[in-house]
Amino acid sequence: MLTYQDLLACGQEEQRRMEFIMAAIAEHKSGVLYKPAIDAQKYYDGENPTINQYEKILYDMQGKAHQDMYTANHKIASSFFRLAARQECSYLLGNGVTFQDKGTAGKLGENFDLMTARAGLYAIIGGVSFGFWNLDHVEVFKITEFVPLYDEENRALSAGVRFWQIDKNKPLRITLYE
Repeated sequence: MLTYQDLLACGQEEQRRMEFIMAAIAEHKSGVLYKPAIDAQKYYDGENPTINQYEKILYDMQGKAHQDMYTANHKIASSFFRLAARQECSYLLGNGVTFQDKGTAGKLGENFDLMTARAGLYAIIGGVSFGFWNLDHVEVFKITEFVPLYDEENRALSAGVRFWQIDKNKPLRITLYE
């Protein structure tokens, strides 16, 4: 597992940092959190990866398998997961965030409640989400687009790599947050 100390070991040399970032993204995509989060996002979008991968097989007299091309293919995906995830998020965060000091909410940006709800929804879907305080507002990232870099000594989230690509033929965009 690549950590924040591994990033620090790269120093300020740009080529080493780029190689580290690409290695961190590759390691993250092969990790235990990424694949289930991708599948969960598909369920949230109304797809059903489990039923879509299912194939009906017929066996002939010799025991050879053949794909069933004759019976109807009634694979019906539903958006129940989306409904359940949104309902849970609304139930947990529907009243927004309250603070003891009334002035605190204004200092966190006008969309703080919305971004908190978005973080909650991303966490329900993917298991975890990440928030980044960016000068005057909060940005929220899904586990499918963010590589956390934890400190080896205190396990704190010390840096992270955000990555996204809208299509396999389009460039990969990467941002390093320190």
